Amino acid sequence: MLQTGDGVPVRAAEGKRRAILEAVLEVIADTGLQSVTHRRVAATAGVPLGSTTYYFRTRDDLIRAAFQHSLAGTDRLVSRLGHDRPAETVEQLALFMAELAMREFEIPGRVRVEYELILAASRDPLLAVTLHAAERVWIAGLAESLEALSVPRPLQVARAILHLFRGFEVERLTLPSADPAGLARRIIDLVSSARRDPAQGA
Repeated sequence: MLQTGDGVPVRAAEGKRRAILEAVLEVIADTGLQSVTHRRVAATAGVPLGSTTYYFRTRDDLIRAAFQHSLAGTDRLVSRLGHDRPAETVEQLALFMAELAMREFEIPGRVRVEYELILAASRDPLLAVTLHAAERVWIAGLAESLEALSVPRPLQVARAILHLFRGFEVERLTLPSADPAGLARRIIDLVSSARRDPAQGA
């Protein structure tokens, strides 16, 4: 069995590291980014304090790794939903985006964590790089779907859809009654506008 440098089996080490990162996200969701400390995370994860400092030397290391972990979870959700129901029409794509938004809100604290970390990225260049890299992947995937649906300027429209998606998430954080159907309608209207005037950027 493969082992880490301190003799811990690799699978066990990966499990402990994942538990620590999940604990970081739980702390952020419960009480905000300012509450993240090695001691608080270790207590939440149920691991010795030395475990958090072994895997993540500094608090910034903890937060950056947790951001990557959170983004990877979103990627898995997008991939799973996309494989289950590939979009064959703009309406299906719009409904997919609306369902994705609602699925994120079904996971306690996920969206609060996302925006706490986005704000942190405004102060941490390394977090910003991680965020922008993830967004480029999301936009490219959306653009590919839009291009397959013969939507003009797919990259610009994809960026605009992401902005609409972000706007809905922020609205829903403070207004739980916000209707995901409204997000789907705005996406359809956006695409319709792009089709009517393909020379105009989205």
